Amino acid sequence: MSDADGDGKVPVIVLTAFILLSAVAWGIWTLQIGGGIDPDRAKEAAERAEKECVLKGIDPSRCRELIGENQRRCLGDARTRTTKGRLVLDESTYSSCMNEVFQRVLDEDQAP
Repeated sequence: MSDADGDGKVPVIVLTAFILLSAVAWGIWTLQIGGGIDPDRAKEAAERAEKECVLKGIDPSRCRELIGENQRRCLGDARTRTTKGRLVLDESTYSSCMNEVFQRVLDEDQAP
């Protein structure tokens, strides 16, 4: 092996290590600090909202559409931080946000 081969490996190893460390740091930031809501919790919240929507008398396909249109906003409104700094979903805020959407639709449907 020549010196040229050895010199070419060093930058590749350094760049690979940098990329891996950056990915790990990004993952930690996203999940712990910058945060997002656990996707399973978000899905469960959407399923509960859909049941509530149907119970209010809105067509099930319209309920799925409403939840899809408003999920991101309501999840954003319902995010709160624990004392450890982790983002969690405030169920009552999420439910209130979705109920406002459902009530608005019901009011529009009943308007002359």
